[in-house]
Amino acid sequence: MPIFGILGTIRFLSGDYLVVITAREKVGEFKGHQIYHIKETKSIAFNASMAHLDVNQKTDEVIYLATFKNAMANQFMYYSYTYDMTNSMQRQQNADLSLPLWKRADDRFHWNSYLQSHLGQALPTDVADRYQLPVIQGFLEVRECAIKTHRFTYVLLSRRSRFRVGTRYFSRGADEFGNVSNFVETEQMVFFSAKSGESAADVTKNGYWQFSHVQTRGSIPIFWAQVPNMKYVPVLKLPTNVDTLSAFKKHFEAQTATYGDQIVVNLVNKKKYEEPMGLAFNRYTQLLDDPRIHYLHFDFHQECSKMRWHRISILMDKIKDLLDAQSYYSAKVVEGSKPGSGTTTCAHRQTSVVRTNCMDCLDRTNVVQSVVARFVLTKLFRELNVLEPHENIDDFVPLETMLRNVWADHADAISIMYSGTGALKTDFTRTGQRTKDGVNSLVRYVKNNYLDGARQDGIDLMLGNYVVRPSGPSPFQMRWTLEAKVLFGCAAIALAMLFVGTVVPRADGYFSLAQTYYVVTWSAVLAACFYLGMKEHAYEFINWPKLVAYPYRPTSFRRRVVRKGGDKAKKQQ
Repeated sequence: MPIFGILGTIRFLSGDYLVVITAREKVGEFKGHQIYHIKETKSIAFNASMAHLDVNQKTDEVIYLATFKNAMANQFMYYSYTYDMTNSMQRQQNADLSLPLWKRADDRFHWNSYLQSHLGQALPTDVADRYQLPVIQGFLEVRECAIKTHRFTYVLLSRRSRFRVGTRYFSRGADEFGNVSNFVETEQMVFFSAKSGESAADVTKNGYWQFSHVQTRGSIPIFWAQVPNMKYVPVLKLPTNVDTLSAFKKHFEAQTATYGDQIVVNLVNKKKYEEPMGLAFNRYTQLLDDPRIHYLHFDFHQECSKMRWHRISILMDKIKDLLDAQSYYSAKVVEGSKPGSGTTTCAHRQTSVVRTNCMDCLDRTNVVQSVVARFVLTKLFRELNVLEPHENIDDFVPLETMLRNVWADHADAISIMYSGTGALKTDFTRTGQRTKDGVNSLVRYVKNNYLDGARQDGIDLMLGNYVVRPSGPSPFQMRWTLEAKVLFGCAAIALAMLFVGTVVPRADGYFSLAQTYYVVTWSAVLAACFYLGMKEHAYEFINWPKLVAYPYRPTSFRRRVVRKGGDKAKKQQ
């Protein structure tokens, strides 16, 4: 069995496991660095026997292993043996290159940091430095491109933060430390030869220019939640008994310290369901009163309704001056004999960042980020005299098509990591037009209500948010009420009978009176179970996380109070 790297160790009930990379795929190369996508991992037990565990512990051990394996099987984990995937090029400018990669990794994006926390102490220093690899979860695409006579390498790299990470409805808003859900740093990189049309040998000798521009996205940095309830639109909660301003302040203090001024683009609706979110974001921005925060509320759905996508230009006009002042990172690089051994001379630095959000920080955010990236790329090409002042990227069809597809791939990847499905609105990103997003919306509903609890458990295991301890009750015990169990059993029987009735051939035909009566009867039983489940036991049928308690999960006691107390109790809840 080949081993391409050590991710770390994790402890379950039977003891420690060594987690290693057993299959990889090279997905790109730039600056002489090869980037790999993790295809398969394996957890190797230090203890070959589980004889010391009782029956229940053995059952739990199997569940822990399966949950962890599913979390590690996601298709969005990347690493390099020579390139620091966790840091932007601008931050790498100040890095201590004498340190191994895992010691200079940005802790926010070092996804296997917890897995490596014990291994680094147990291994000899030279072994740990050689084999421990920092891994990111995110997105990478590398394209070789041309515009006019100029050849360049285009890279889009996103890093997902490991703090307050989770699935769509089980991870919203901020925590007390200012970390926010679905925080992603997206870096657009361009590598240009110093002179147009140079050969590879000339570029090595004369050097090349590297350019980088960073954007961020992240959940609205207040305490809030959308509690799954089996309905398409979940319950929106904004608790008032917490110190929201403190978390809000910590978030933006950390962001300004890392990126500089914040160009905050809030895309939520200004009316109806999302209105409280926009009002809260605006209110806390005013309370903080930080001149480094440039807040803009752009109601994406209102402004761009009826497929008026050109109206995104209204937003761009409002932030154009800030983007011009922001600039981008650029440097002249002359490589040495080995990657990273040459000289890098910085010419410009990016001084601020566009921080975009909608409710999910997915679909609307993806569209706006792709437009901002295109604006910056156009500005870069004009300043390099690659484009004339009157020319735009969309005048060059192959390049325009490449950018649309890369950003649509990026949108799908970020969306799958958070919501479980590809992004909505990527048809606009790919083609500039919209089709229907119904299928993805339906799949999101099913996954977010009935599957995401297990996915959240896997994330919490992998990141160390939950530490397995041999003592105490099993976290996997079912906690349904008797009524809910009976309803679920009846629904399962009804489904089974309908399946049998439609698959097994009948002598009197599928459209006979007896067959019709059979199907109608069992369909009515299934519908009744679904109705009663939605009305009385909706919260019990949700697939909740089992390892780390979800703070907004309603309790069985509160559900009984609502049922017995009528309208008054409902208002109190």
